[in-house]
Amino acid sequence: MTPPTGAVTFLFTDIEGSTRRWDADPAAMSAAVARHDALVRAAIEGAGGYVFKTLGDAFCAAFADASAAVVAATVAQRAIDETDWTAVGGVRIRAAIHAGAADERDGDYFGPPLNRTARLMGVAHGGQTVLSRAVRDLVGDDLPAGASLRDLGEHRLRDLSRSEHVFQLVVPGLPDDFPVLLSLGQRPNNLPVETASFVGRERELEALLERLPEARVLTLSGIGGTGKTRLALQLAAAALDDYPNGTWFVELAPLAAPALVASTVAAVLGVRELPGQTIEAALLDHLADKRLLLVLDNCEHVVEAAARLAEAIVRRCPNVRIVATSREALAIPGEHVFPVPPLGLPASEDDAPASIAAAEGVRLFAERAQAVVPRFDLTTDNAGTIAELCRRLDGIPLAIELAAARTRMMSPTQILERLDQRFQLLTGGSRTAEPRQQTLRAAIAWSYDLLPTEEQALLQRLSVFRGGWALAAAAAVGADVAEDEWATLDLLTRLVDKSLVVATETDAGIRFGMLESVRDFAHEAALTMGGPDRPAAPDARSASSAPSAPSATTGSGAEVRFGLSESVRAFAHEAAEAAGTLDGARARHRAYYAALVAELEPHLNSTRGAEALVRFDLEHDNFRAALDMAQGDAAAEALRIVALLWRFWELRSILSEGRSRLEHAIAAGGDADRMLRGRVRYGLAVLLMRLGDPVAARRELDACVADVGDGLSRAGMRHIHNLHGLVAILSGDLAEARTHYVASLALAEEEIGPERTFAIANELNNVGIVDILEGEPAAAQHVFQHALDLLPDGADNIVATLRFNKGSGALVAGDVSTAAADFGESLARRRVLDDPWGILLCVAAAGWVAAARGEAERAATLLSAAEAKLTALGRPFELLQQRCQDDAHARVAAALDPAACAAATAAGWVMAWDEAVARACEG
Repeated sequence: MTPPTGAVTFLFTDIEGSTRRWDADPAAMSAAVARHDALVRAAIEGAGGYVFKTLGDAFCAAFADASAAVVAATVAQRAIDETDWTAVGGVRIRAAIHAGAADERDGDYFGPPLNRTARLMGVAHGGQTVLSRAVRDLVGDDLPAGASLRDLGEHRLRDLSRSEHVFQLVVPGLPDDFPVLLSLGQRPNNLPVETASFVGRERELEALLERLPEARVLTLSGIGGTGKTRLALQLAAAALDDYPNGTWFVELAPLAAPALVASTVAAVLGVRELPGQTIEAALLDHLADKRLLLVLDNCEHVVEAAARLAEAIVRRCPNVRIVATSREALAIPGEHVFPVPPLGLPASEDDAPASIAAAEGVRLFAERAQAVVPRFDLTTDNAGTIAELCRRLDGIPLAIELAAARTRMMSPTQILERLDQRFQLLTGGSRTAEPRQQTLRAAIAWSYDLLPTEEQALLQRLSVFRGGWALAAAAAVGADVAEDEWATLDLLTRLVDKSLVVATETDAGIRFGMLESVRDFAHEAALTMGGPDRPAAPDARSASSAPSAPSATTGSGAEVRFGLSESVRAFAHEAAEAAGTLDGARARHRAYYAALVAELEPHLNSTRGAEALVRFDLEHDNFRAALDMAQGDAAAEALRIVALLWRFWELRSILSEGRSRLEHAIAAGGDADRMLRGRVRYGLAVLLMRLGDPVAARRELDACVADVGDGLSRAGMRHIHNLHGLVAILSGDLAEARTHYVASLALAEEEIGPERTFAIANELNNVGIVDILEGEPAAAQHVFQHALDLLPDGADNIVATLRFNKGSGALVAGDVSTAAADFGESLARRRVLDDPWGILLCVAAAGWVAAARGEAERAATLLSAAEAKLTALGRPFELLQQRCQDDAHARVAAALDPAACAAATAAGWVMAWDEAVARACEG
């Protein structure tokens, strides 16, 4: 039979659990597989299909017609179902059908559709046939008699690429009730979506899967560009089912300081430090009883810190496995090092087109070239040239992909000729450098040298970013290269097309009309200062009045962000240093992010608070970079940034890092403006208070007042009274706290402008808390309700706080139903805000309500779950919250015998957090 070509439908099948059956009875299984093979082959060929490969008990078949593939799957499943397999304990086959354009060469097929079909089959169960949307669209209603398609929804497959809409073939008389598909979403993970296919590495992936169960730390080593990260991600996806507590990807490349390694890992896992405990200790406590996989990516620039943390995890956490990627080994006990080799290449003496086409490096080049030039094809004319090109690039994936990106403008022969010249140009470098490092540098330099001058200039300036950037940020930092945002977008698009800049989507589509205000700010020497609590933002136009500018968004409304691979960023950084452009780029970067923090910070306590928090999360690495680069004369600018950034650190419980940066900024600021230094001291006092250190908080607060002196504004005085009240509560002096809160409320009522309502509501909230603590919960209810009545729709953050505290007062007063309603409303808003601290409080509150209702076992479980999360987040309960927690524990202890109480408490401590939140939502 002639293999179909062009748009082909593929049917893949295999036997579920065949390895176990082979181990149990090899002779019986051999006979069973022979019978299976005959049945499946007959079904495929009877429907006009072409079997192009068999691997063990797996069949790979191609069809010119999608409906014929569905018929073949139906016939095969029915034949298997009707056959007696008792000798081997049963046989069921998984089947997947997908369609797409693939290359047929010498009876075999190559291309992304084959990988997709294999991944689709991998999520199915024995006896189940699944189809992709592409096949569903092709077959329409042309199905076997009585058959139908069941929509199983969107699923991420193990190739980490875009989600696939999956359908199940339902045939009368055959099983049709199966568990949920075995897709990525069935286990907790944060593995990123990959836009390009995973090519080759089958042998390496198989070897790594064999090593992983026994290797406490498995380090994928090699130079930048060898594909370590992608291989590690593919390994993590393949091993997902072995780690019930999740598979977590931690990107270390944006980090500028080794000290941030532990906090970055902790942030991914949702762990925060407790007062008196380091973030590393909190992380180790969190991981001690977990069975999970950590992928630590790009360790080389923080290798000592990464090694220390990995070794500590190995010693404390027996069921945690670590996969690290690094240019060098971590060199710790228990580490297994796996050098990632270059992609497979055709032998230099082998010029057979089929052998060349099967080589991994050539497959990668062909697929990436087809992505930019759809008409590109591997032919007998160009196969030898492409093979030589891949050999000259040493099989390094990054270099091959960069070469393939040039097929838009050059033939493979032209690329090879230019590559030869560029390598000769760079052979005069350091003889002590590793040869493969020189080769990667040559590949990047060659691609860089092909850029027009303005693209080179922008790439240099982009090297100052960390963790990605938005279009407006690129326009500001590259303002001396591109005249406006349209020109910047054009240059970025060209750099993305040439594989030097990476574009990714994010759902965080918040845009505050920053471009014009940033441009203005970037040309000013300093921010205009406001009151002591916050400097005024630059004179920015609102989003509605800003001039029309290109928006890097997708059709779905998601924002496109840009980034550089670490290797390209490092090369561009060196180029910027050599060209003398680095200092200017850093200055514009600082100016942009100083303006951005001034633009975003006022929204944290407004109806746009959730949006502002998302943007802060996205840009945190860039704020860090701006501070790290603010040395010498720029120290005052660092003070202006941290004077605003501390509020974000407080809301996200990034307390120790925030404290350290504020202290450093104060020390480095020297003779900076006393008002500015006072604002920074105020933020430091807040963080010290959240860390549970009222003595240090009061000391910094007194220093703040001394710095600002007579220059303190009325708004600044309100904030000073407010913080004095919080410190007084923490110290147990309720009378002093009330004095300060009454004073701050009076000042709030005298304010004018849009912040007045929020200021009054915030101060009323504080007064209400003191009312409860002094035994007046009824009075507190009136205070909280008055504050709620003042606020506009969309003020989710402060409304969530008020509803929670109102519920606490109702609970103290014995009104359990009102308390439950208030806590439920607070939880709903906290979930919208993705506020881990607020959600924790609401889970604890659900336990308080359950205890008051006499549901002692439910209460014990929820209280314990909240306390386990409290350990991870690292912020102690405040006084009122601790009292409610203690009262609930007392009720539980009185209602349950010690064994039942211990069992319920233990269940809560190990409960998955999502389950705890779901239980809290139940009532």
